[in-house]
Amino acid sequence: PIEEKLKKAQKVRIRKRFQYEKFKGEKLRILLINSQYLMMGELVRAIERLGHSLKTIIMEREAEVGQREFIAGLLRLLLEFQPDFILTVNHLGFDREGVMTDFLTSLEIPFASWYVDSPMLIIKHYQRNLSPYCAIFLWDEDYIADMKDLGFSKVHFLPLGSDPRFFRPIPPEGNPLHGVENDVSFVGNSMIHPVRKKMERLGLTEEDKPFIEELGRAYAWSACRNVSEILDRPPYSQIPLIQSMRDGRRVDFEALVMCQGTLFYRLEHIRKLEPFHPVIRGDDGWNRLLNGSFQIGPELLYYYNLNSFYNVSKINFNVTSTQMRNAVNQRVFDVPAAGRFLLTDYKKQLEGLFEIGREMICYRDPNEIKDLVRFYLRHEREREKIAALGYRRVLAQHTYEHRISRMCEIMRREFK
Repeated sequence: PIEEKLKKAQKVRIRKRFQYEKFKGEKLRILLINSQYLMMGELVRAIERLGHSLKTIIMEREAEVGQREFIAGLLRLLLEFQPDFILTVNHLGFDREGVMTDFLTSLEIPFASWYVDSPMLIIKHYQRNLSPYCAIFLWDEDYIADMKDLGFSKVHFLPLGSDPRFFRPIPPEGNPLHGVENDVSFVGNSMIHPVRKKMERLGLTEEDKPFIEELGRAYAWSACRNVSEILDRPPYSQIPLIQSMRDGRRVDFEALVMCQGTLFYRLEHIRKLEPFHPVIRGDDGWNRLLNGSFQIGPELLYYYNLNSFYNVSKINFNVTSTQMRNAVNQRVFDVPAAGRFLLTDYKKQLEGLFEIGREMICYRDPNEIKDLVRFYLRHEREREKIAALGYRRVLAQHTYEHRISRMCEIMRREFK
């Protein structure tokens, strides 16, 4: 009994040290869990350019979650820095058992998780992460209802953006690719290798491949946003292989079907570009999927030469992943930020981000692609006018500074 009383007294003293006033200043103190994810640099720069105070703590993505060193470092930063809130991406740094969530909740520290990937592949099996101090931000507005159904009370739409430091117009003479000119180009992964790796991780063989392809096609051309909607209904719900997928394996299996669906969906649209001999930049899987009419080149590095490539393409082509039924991907912001023309598949959420037909051109059916490409290759002035208007829109509303400003505004309103 004496030991328990001492422990309780110690917890009370520690908790009092965290009961500092939050969101009292115009500029905030933000603690970023740096998972070394793709967006970390953009978030750091946006927070600093807005004048907020920032501290980061590194979370190794492959490390055991909740490791003592990480928790000790986090506790030390919380005591010294006294952040207004903690920010993470895709809930990285948080564990399935909810230890981190319980820890922050007990100390009354608000935390924000910005999802830039399907939350249903991540948080669905982590329901111990529910907390009144947790705010969820979603790059895809359609997942708001799903997250509220799981019990999260503070859920907000926050789309992706662009960083003008990396994506910007380049004068031809200053472009490392000066002298290169592509009529039509596409940059992206063929999904060949992700499908193979996920099959290997699940212990699936070539004998299972036809069935995985069948599921991928069923998902790609369905109206379902989540793969689980396909798997949980007949005839697939009765199949032993699917019934054997539980917990983490089920998450991996759904991700596999999503990748396979994206492969088929992306391939069907890209093949419509064949008459224009487009340049395709990505992994070597494209060599197995496309014929000699396509000019296939090596992958581009996002922060190194992707912007240069966008700047030498008359038409940058986009086809969105299957999981994003109504949402938009990174390319929708980066290509206009580079001052270049984008032809993309229509997504409902584009309506609130750009003026379609004036700042952004979309195709609603694969059969429209050839005519649209042909038209905008012939009409340079119209193409450049649309690109210029899209560029202005991104700088005015769609940079990561705009996104962080919006997040801080919401966090202040929710937790002050």
